[in-house]
Amino acid sequence: MKKKKKHDESEINIVFEIDENNVKEEWTRQSALYQEYATKTIKAVKRKNKTNLFLDTTIAEFDKKIREKPSKYFPKGKMTESGIKNLIDFDNNIGQIKEGLIEREYEVQLYSNVLKSLEHRKKALEFFGQIYLASLYSEPRESEISDLKVRKIINRKRGGE
Repeated sequence: MKKKKKHDESEINIVFEIDENNVKEEWTRQSALYQEYATKTIKAVKRKNKTNLFLDTTIAEFDKKIREKPSKYFPKGKMTESGIKNLIDFDNNIGQIKEGLIEREYEVQLYSNVLKSLEHRKKALEFFGQIYLASLYSEPRESEISDLKVRKIINRKRGGE
């Protein structure tokens, strides 16, 4: 059974949908989304740094272990730096930690890109806001005065025709 990833790309895609008919609500949502993904980015960077530290520690401990008992790891020959490096590179435990580090880096890049995209979303919302404001002053609108009242006012001004 596969582990569920902490990040879900389909969830992230929903973040970028904009309801053009409800720009006010989208503006309200924008800052909350930015804060949410800024926090996720910070946490992803922290997880990546911890994984990197764990990898460095594990490599150092394995290197020390090899050097303390070289006969265990080099039964037929002489211990060399390239031999130690090969043992470290092909160690399963270290390989799994490296895979985890790759996943953490992916997560950091994903959330960093979401933040950049949220900046573009903000610009799009600004554009929709400008369109909305422009439409307020450029379209004829119905007033509260009915057509019948307008005719009566015009007739009165013309002298009661």
